Amino acid sequence: EKINAKSEDSPQALAKFTVQVGAFFDDDAAKMLVLELRKERLPVYVEVTEKGNKKRTRVRLGPYPNKEAANLAIKAVKELKLDIDEPVMLKMPR
Repeated sequence: EKINAKSEDSPQALAKFTVQVGAFFDDDAAKMLVLELRKERLPVYVEVTEKGNKKRTRVRLGPYPNKEAANLAIKAVKELKLDIDEPVMLKMPR
């Protein structure tokens, strides 16, 4: 019998929110932010998108099961007083 990897109890199925901390055309700036967030033991990951010849790196935290958890992550980022724009909560597609 095959086990469904996306059962209703799996972390992926429960994840509903992520927090975008930054989006960069400069790889070095993205890497520096990732290092800062990892130092704080935050669950950071990157998504790279490409449009034409331009590559953009999105730095995100999560995934989180609810808005409350995502808001706690936003609060933690703000407390770091990094030179970045306001973190944004995003609802993940199902």
